[in-house]
Amino acid sequence: MMSRASQATTVSSFGTPDQIKSSIRHALPFAFAGSDAVEASRFREKYSGLMDFASQVSKSPLQRETTRYQTNHLYLSLIFAGVVYFRPQTMSVKPLGELTVDIGFLVLFSILVVGVGAIFLVKALLDYQSNQFQITKNYSIRDYRDVILIGMVKGNIDRYYWDTIFDAIQETRQSHDDALSRALGSPSPSPSKHISMTDIVKLDIDDLQKTPEFRDMIAERRQFLDGVTAELRKDQQSFTAQVEGIFSERGPYTAPRDEFDFRPLDLDTQNRVREVFSRTLEKWIAARGALAREQLRTTSGGSVDRARAEAAVATLARAKRVKTITTALEVIMPLSFAAAVLTISWIGLLAFK
Repeated sequence: MMSRASQATTVSSFGTPDQIKSSIRHALPFAFAGSDAVEASRFREKYSGLMDFASQVSKSPLQRETTRYQTNHLYLSLIFAGVVYFRPQTMSVKPLGELTVDIGFLVLFSILVVGVGAIFLVKALLDYQSNQFQITKNYSIRDYRDVILIGMVKGNIDRYYWDTIFDAIQETRQSHDDALSRALGSPSPSPSKHISMTDIVKLDIDDLQKTPEFRDMIAERRQFLDGVTAELRKDQQSFTAQVEGIFSERGPYTAPRDEFDFRPLDLDTQNRVREVFSRTLEKWIAARGALAREQLRTTSGGSVDRARAEAAVATLARAKRVKTITTALEVIMPLSFAAAVLTISWIGLLAFK
């Protein structure tokens, strides 16, 4: 069975502009709209894993024993505030019986509140560390990122080969411009510079081909490129041979030097060159222009891979905000409440002693 690239280079694939466009678009699908370089099944699998990861991140990691210390810490803080506010003479403690409420008692009670709070803080930190380890063990964000990156590299590979074909067609256009200038006896125009993706994103195709994910893909693209350049070279050689025949028939020709030189322009040779161009190379220029406009519309519409990456970043950012709020409610606020109770209570005791 022939591969996608070999199917695109069969006979008559490059006879008309539409056939050229169809062949290039079929062989390099990720360079244009309508094809997704990211495998849908793998993306759904990794995105589902990302959602589970975000759900685990946003959940409370506190274990039941840690929650018990949290409750005791708040309970003891409220009891301490009540003792300071109501100032009972004695207080009944089951294991110890009746205890006199004095400064020594309040100091020991404060130490108890601080001690329970310290134990709660340490256990909360351990729970967070254990929870983070379990999340990292079960899912790595790199899995999702790698799926997106592989898709982006595949898209860059197709755009690399499309730019190579674009530049090869541009060279044939330069042959046409040179022939027209020669027909009119004027200097050849300087070649135009095409700023391609390969000028911005440097791809080491030989190095990428060593990677299993891209080996077959690059082999197919190279086979297709060889087929395209062979057909393009054949048409360019035909154009050059026919144009040389036209110039041989015309013989020597001197163009007018300026607007005061009334020797006629050789428009007949110019028209014959254009006719040869329309029969040989014009289809390539037309196809290149149509595909370039299609790619421009695709680029202006935004990158799907970028949107996926931004969605992942936004999801993780929301999960992080939820975790921050959860941490504030479960750990920071109880500790802050107890610290405020102890501080205000002791300030009141010392002030009104």
